[in-house]
Amino acid sequence: MEMTAPRLALAPSPGAVPLPPPRPGPGQSAALTPGSRDAAPAAGEEREAAIVATAPPPASSAPASPPAGAALGACPALAAGDLAVFEAASVEAKGGCGIENPVRLSAVRMASGRLVPLEPAAVLRCDMAAAVVQWLREDIDPLVATLGSPLDKVLVADSYSCRPRNRVAGAKLSEHGRGNAIDTRGYRLENGREYVVGGKGAQAMPVAFQEKLKTSACTHFTTILGPGSDGYHELHLHVDRTVRRTSAALCRWTVKAATP
Repeated sequence: MEMTAPRLALAPSPGAVPLPPPRPGPGQSAALTPGSRDAAPAAGEEREAAIVATAPPPASSAPASPPAGAALGACPALAAGDLAVFEAASVEAKGGCGIENPVRLSAVRMASGRLVPLEPAAVLRCDMAAAVVQWLREDIDPLVATLGSPLDKVLVADSYSCRPRNRVAGAKLSEHGRGNAIDTRGYRLENGREYVVGGKGAQAMPVAFQEKLKTSACTHFTTILGPGSDGYHELHLHVDRTVRRTSAALCRWTVKAATP
């Protein structure tokens, strides 16, 4: 079927309503030329103005919102079973960085049915986001409950970030630059308490909790870096899914009691 683009104005037909000078240029309607009338508009001109007023507005140059269902296509693994709150994300590929199927993960639905938000939301590639959701649902939620109150929020330190490892100039590209890593700094409980990595006093994670958290992270991911690993992860836990030729996992976290 041949489609006809909408017309913004109709040129007056010969002999309809006389137009005083100056005469509009080719393709230019008198109704669209302010200041070219000394008298009130004639009936024909009012009809032209009505057509202009009802014409479709020009297309916006702003980026369009993702269409409904875009998140489902971005990460079917998360959409299945209503496991999380997420949306398709937009990530610019530059400097070797970029994500295939990027999503913004904002909350995880736990086995109990309650939603636990990530603060702030994490931008990750689909398979990494699915691994994080599984880890939080299966291990972290029940583990945090042993601290005396249910998990209320996961405190995120970093997710997608186009940068070298440990932000050291000249180092290899970080897995953060591929959306394949997340750094968490701790957990907030429903009773208001917070337990943070490397915390002191009331915020210190008990040693037994640290040991179980380390074991859990090393089970779900191929790289974990915590306090005592390299000097760059004293206040957060880094996990990623790096694929190595030897299939080896790198699990580094020196668990110890907090100093006063």
